[in-house]
Amino acid sequence: MPPKNKAITDTTTDWAELRQTLVAMQETIQHTIHASIQELGESLVQHLGHRGAVRGQEDGSDNDNPFARNEQDPDLMRRIRHHQGQERRDNNSNRWEMGFKVEIPEFQGGVRGDALVDWIVAVEEVLEFKEVPDDHRVPLVATRFRGHAASWWLQLKTSRVRYGKAPIRSWEKLKKHLRQTFLPHNYDRTMYTRLQNLKHGSRFVDEYAEEFYVLLTRNEVNDSNIQLVSRFIGGLRQQLQNALSPFDPTTLTEAHRRTVSFEQQTRAPSWNQLGSRPRSLEQSGNPSLVQPRETTKSSTSAARTTQPTEDQTIRRPPRTNALRCFSCGEPGHRQTACPHQGRRGLLVEELPEPVYDSAGDEEDVNGAE
Repeated sequence: MPPKNKAITDTTTDWAELRQTLVAMQETIQHTIHASIQELGESLVQHLGHRGAVRGQEDGSDNDNPFARNEQDPDLMRRIRHHQGQERRDNNSNRWEMGFKVEIPEFQGGVRGDALVDWIVAVEEVLEFKEVPDDHRVPLVATRFRGHAASWWLQLKTSRVRYGKAPIRSWEKLKKHLRQTFLPHNYDRTMYTRLQNLKHGSRFVDEYAEEFYVLLTRNEVNDSNIQLVSRFIGGLRQQLQNALSPFDPTTLTEAHRRTVSFEQQTRAPSWNQLGSRPRSLEQSGNPSLVQPRETTKSSTSAARTTQPTEDQTIRRPPRTNALRCFSCGEPGHRQTACPHQGRRGLLVEELPEPVYDSAGDEEDVNGAE
């Protein structure tokens, strides 16, 4: 029994000491607050007196302000001016931020990994601009979940409470769970393979550069500027690589700009091709009148072949018809086509045999003798 009474006595002593400590802290806080309020009141009174004195000097009447004859403390005035300047700077710095309405974009969820990556980049920019504290980032971002993403977040919080896990407080940890849920399988490997195998091909340089920049944001590449320029130039066509070799660009922007200029030079039509076009068609500006290159070449070659024959027909004198039939002597047809020639065939018609009167001939001969 005595040990039990001793324990009760010790507990009572501890509570008494704790109470005395709390009372002492309360008195100290009250004294500090009272002193601060008193000092602030004195500063305000002195400040108002100084302003009244200045106004009285400007108006020429010192008797109107009762605080005009009070002596001013230089240290106090210096602190007041410093405080006013600080407030003015704070107001000016917050004024332009209040003019922008920046909101975190909504996230619906889904199977497209590009949408999640772009959303995370936009959210980080907003959080950095607003200077959101680390312990408020996760609750703020969670308010922008919609659809599938909102259902997933509610299920994740419920499961963590059920299994006794701590709630997610860090933005980095939330990003990790988002990537594990909404990114496709082998997304990082696929994006890196696309970056490694990216080629210019037959498309424009701007299209190639746009895909190159997008793939850089999709991958965590720690290359230097020289290495990134080498990646960019290595995917270009061999003709453009040879054109860039004398310049040795050191940044991606410079390499992109020079490549676009070289592409424009190679794709632009030459001077001879522009000069061969009819001037009237170029001035008219009607694209339907401008024929393709192959059609123009074929028409030009056809005109070249037909032009000598036309010139020859123009230069030659009119030629008289030299045909003449050898049977009838009339011009205009040949002997084989003579209309005056009789019918000709392969079989000869049988002619009647002549009849000779031998007796009559003999008598005539004798009588004559």
